[in-house]
Amino acid sequence: MGNNLGLADIVRIARKNLSLNQADLAELMGRDRTWVTQLERGKRYSGKPFTIEPHMVLKLAGVLQVDPVELLVAAEIPQSEWPDMSHISSNSANVRTVDITTLSPTQAKLVEQLVKELKNGNNQHESGKHKG
Repeated sequence: MGNNLGLADIVRIARKNLSLNQADLAELMGRDRTWVTQLERGKRYSGKPFTIEPHMVLKLAGVLQVDPVELLVAAEIPQSEWPDMSHISSNSANVRTVDITTLSPTQAKLVEQLVKELKNGNNQHESGKHKG
């Protein structure tokens, strides 16, 4: 999707691309149509901003067949609150997967160490941003 769209726009476009109406999406999400309406408006009927739990964002991404990272970012959920996504595959150009089962044990261990170092580096970089 991209183009810095907000969560409401991404959801609406993806839902329509799948030829789903709001009631269909609500049923797939285990919610009522009112929830979907408010989600697509970006605010509650009370006027307060619509907020969504990170695990619901992942479910929504799966139902709408969109990149979960794109939805988490659009929902403005801090990265520190993102759920574990190691079990989720993505079609995003920003996400790459490597099948380490075809590698030798030494190669697999090296890849695992590199990923761990990258994650630690990203976490340190993120925490450094918040310090000042």
